[in-house]
This record gives sequence, C-alpha cells and structure tokens, in this order.
Amino acid sequence: LLDSQQPDGMIPHMSAPDSHSRITQPPLIAWSIEKIVRRTGDTDFAAGCYDALTRYLQWDMDNRRSENGLFFWHINRDQATNRCDESGMDNCSRFDNVEEMECIDFSCFMKKEADAMSYLANILHRDGDAEKWAEYAQTLTRLINERLWDEEDCIYCDFELKTGKQHRFQ
Repeated sequence: LLDSQQPDGMIPHMSAPDSHSRITQPPLIAWSIEKIVRRTGDTDFAAGCYDALTRYLQWDMDNRRSENGLFFWHINRDQATNRCDESGMDNCSRFDNVEEMECIDFSCFMKKEADAMSYLANILHRDGDAEKWAEYAQTLTRLINERLWDEEDCIYCDFELKTGKQHRFQ
C-alpha cells in the first residue's frame, strides 16, 4: 500500500504500475499499523512506515481539510451516481445535491489517525511528533464536537459549507 504513495504524499485508492487514481481512500492506515505494532511489538515495522504515514496525512490535511479544520471527501459534482467513491459510500444519497461538506466520518478517521501517529511517534522516541499528533487529535475532537454535533437530535452530522447548515440524509 505505501509503495503506491505518490511524490506529493497522496495514496491513491487504486494503483497499477502505469496509472493511479487521483482520489484517496478512508485514512485508516496509521490506525492499522498501530494495531499491528501493539500486537507484534515490531517497532522496526513502525519505523519503516512512519515517514510515509506522515506524508500521507499531511496530504489529507493539505487537500481534504476545510478552512474550518475539518475534513471533506472529494465529491464528483458532475455525476448523478457514484458521487463519492473516495469515501467508500459510492452511491450513497448522503452526497446528493451537495457540493462540499465537512464530514463526520472523515474527520473522525483523521482524529483516530492522529492518535495512532502519537502512539507510533512515542514508541519511536519522536517526542516532539508525539506531542504534536496528540495536540492535533485534541483539536479535531474539539472541532468535531463544536461543528458537527446536533444538540437537538443528539447526533453528529455532516456540515454543508455552501449553506452553513448541518446535513442530514435518509
């Protein structure tokens, strides 16, 4: 998986020797590596993945983070169906009639990735990084709770940037 990483840090959701997609996938890689390392104790494996993970998560932050600090999926605006294959919810009505929205799932995935990176940085003795990732996870938690929580319905919702309203779908 990490061998498919592009020079800009992006990890495409599909890759072949002569081509790759320009959309990514749900960010679950650091979390997966953390689980492997906790089970095996293989810090060499963690060390071999750490820099690529950092570049990938930075790509997400540079390319899929709103100015408010939360994360959005790339939506295929010119398609009636398969509007958000990046999220893994290809034909979900959640993405109908919206252009861009901060997404609860992507934002939570990134919070979990930041937690995992803090753990990996800690066991690799990258102390400044461990603190940076832990602080970022706390920031994301705060933003998620402030912007995506609907007190009236007691549920987390996506947030449409164009309308400035929480987005509910059936």
